[in-house]
Amino acid sequence: MTYFRLTGISAMALASAMAFPAYAQDAGDGASEGIADIIVTAEKRSTNVQDVPISITAIGAEELQNNNVIGTRGLSGLAPNVNIGQDARGLIVSIRGVSSANVTFSRDPSVAFHVDGVYMPRPTGASGTFFDLDRVEILRGPQGTLYGRNSTGGTVNVITAKPNFEGISGYANASYGNYDATGVQGAINLPIIDDKVALRVAATHAKHKGYAKSLIAGKPDLDDQDDQAVRATLLVQPTENFKILLGGDYQWQGGAGQLITLLTDPARTVRFNADGRQRNRLYGAHAEVSYDFGGFEIISLTSVRRDKQNWLFDGDNNATATTTVRIANVGKQFTQEVRAVSTGDGPFKWIVGGFYLKEINADQGIGYSNVALTDGNSQTRTGRKTTSKSAFGQFDYTLFDALTLTAGIRYTEDFKIAPNGENCTIVNFICVTPNTYVAPTPFKGNKTTWRVGAKWDISERSNIYASVAEGYKAGGFNSPPFTTYEPESIRAYEIGTKNRFLDNTLQFNASAFYYDYTDFQVNSAVVINNALRTLISNAGSATVKGVEIEAVIQPAQNFRVDASVGYLKTNFDSLREAFDSVTRTRVDLTGNELPRAPNWTWRVAARYDAAVGSGTLTPAVSLQAQSDQFFSEFNDRVFTVGATTVTRYVPLKQDGWAMVGASVRYAAAEDRWFVEAFGQNLANKTVLVSGGLNQANLPTGSYSAPRTYGIKVGAKF
Repeated sequence: MTYFRLTGISAMALASAMAFPAYAQDAGDGASEGIADIIVTAEKRSTNVQDVPISITAIGAEELQNNNVIGTRGLSGLAPNVNIGQDARGLIVSIRGVSSANVTFSRDPSVAFHVDGVYMPRPTGASGTFFDLDRVEILRGPQGTLYGRNSTGGTVNVITAKPNFEGISGYANASYGNYDATGVQGAINLPIIDDKVALRVAATHAKHKGYAKSLIAGKPDLDDQDDQAVRATLLVQPTENFKILLGGDYQWQGGAGQLITLLTDPARTVRFNADGRQRNRLYGAHAEVSYDFGGFEIISLTSVRRDKQNWLFDGDNNATATTTVRIANVGKQFTQEVRAVSTGDGPFKWIVGGFYLKEINADQGIGYSNVALTDGNSQTRTGRKTTSKSAFGQFDYTLFDALTLTAGIRYTEDFKIAPNGENCTIVNFICVTPNTYVAPTPFKGNKTTWRVGAKWDISERSNIYASVAEGYKAGGFNSPPFTTYEPESIRAYEIGTKNRFLDNTLQFNASAFYYDYTDFQVNSAVVINNALRTLISNAGSATVKGVEIEAVIQPAQNFRVDASVGYLKTNFDSLREAFDSVTRTRVDLTGNELPRAPNWTWRVAARYDAAVGSGTLTPAVSLQAQSDQFFSEFNDRVFTVGATTVTRYVPLKQDGWAMVGASVRYAAAEDRWFVEAFGQNLANKTVLVSGGLNQANLPTGSYSAPRTYGIKVGAKF
């Protein structure tokens, strides 16, 4: 019944769309006024975002700059029902309650991440890509046809700025803020051969002191930043229909690392007796080759990536115990996608293609038992391999110039294997008791996912759409004792509308959705040899339903308001065997909410351009808010087993909050130079963004950034 009530809400939105056709913008002289169009490649062809019949938020370069988005975490809240946090190993992306928490070298995300079409299986390197961008596309809902690979929740597509033949151009920006935050970013575009070859090089540096103050003398503050990255892209276009894009990038992530602290301690403070440190190098190259044969285009996208990651952090989260953890990984990745895309103007459009991924990870985890880091235990896992291959196609046919029917299908095969590993007791840096453990049984799985949908163009700038789609996330095996877990799947039902009203000055988009979520992969603690281990298991089923509304109001070219609201209702239909590590018993959590799935998310932002002298003064303000959310499948449940009352999950909840950001920018004529003052989280709210229990069953987590402010200057040529 709830789903039909949500559908009723969407039906009212559709009725609103149909009630305003007289105000829809017709093609003509006024088409260039009002809200600007954004061209996206969400369906792997260039399309106006308002014509794409899926829930997608496209954030252009100017808006990213206006919101001071300099990393992936800055996207959180810019689209409804999207939350992005971070733990010690990387990003935690949640879209519509489908979350990518606890991603490791052997565990896959639920939200896919792509940079210029290249799939990034590990989220660690995602934050280093946010510079010199063209746009970011956030696709909400399972993307089981055109993307497929581990996208049950959706996908985030980062599109970088590309070279062009329009002449030498570039820019440079610099910023300084509290916590000694410094940032430098710049890019240059260099035509080399007229209309044939062009090069674009961009670089960034970002550094700030730790947001979390160490209360132990001589130990570093945590939650700091020390990142550098560089990217080069070469465009070669021998003929009008033949294009080659060659790209390469390098990222360095240093500093003391992300904060994971006891939630019983004061927020943004740490009492660790171990040094925190991260030393990560991530780099790669890709080649995109396309040839338009007239009527269809062939595109080949080849990429190789490498990462060398090394973390050192306090394993017991306190100042008295002596456990320090070091995790090191060397990863290699190769991907290849080939697709053919129709380019004609006829009613039938199609895409067919194939995708291949090979990933190899060799990692070592060491748990030191003394502060000197000479003794402890290690586990080495070399050469774990993942291969994935798939074939896909999507077909669209337009009837009566108004009704477009869509059908898509994808077949995927996944294979995971690991060789023998080694456990070892370390004494004075030397392994004294090596113990080889046997390799797990390889995981092999396959899945056919599909999508069917329809879009009706009510007018030139208004449409309604409906779809049913499936998403799939691969299964795998745990570390010793090598239990296996199955894939998880989502079937999503969605109805929505996209509109431009009032002479292209009002944009109103809305959608309602319902998910059947089966074989949900959840982290579960178990006791092995009287020690707690965290393993992945399949939790049964869950239901997700919700509504999203996004609006843009731009009554004049110099005044704009963006607003969005998202509503979610999630619950486990079956989660009867959740393991409580405190009492070491099984608990029935059926009916609980999914973690990282707040019921409400809101955002409103406004900016105004005022002519001052020969330039423009632009004040801007934003308000972002969110209702309560949990970070555990146990929610904040208090329960009793025998004589034991379990309250450890109570802190793993963040109450509702609201954050305010503001900026004032003055730009010279034609944006030749600018100066800007900015502030974020001005009320200095303390917001928990990740949480869980450590090995001692104590609640731990990390927090969002405190109040930050600064000044930024820049120029372009």
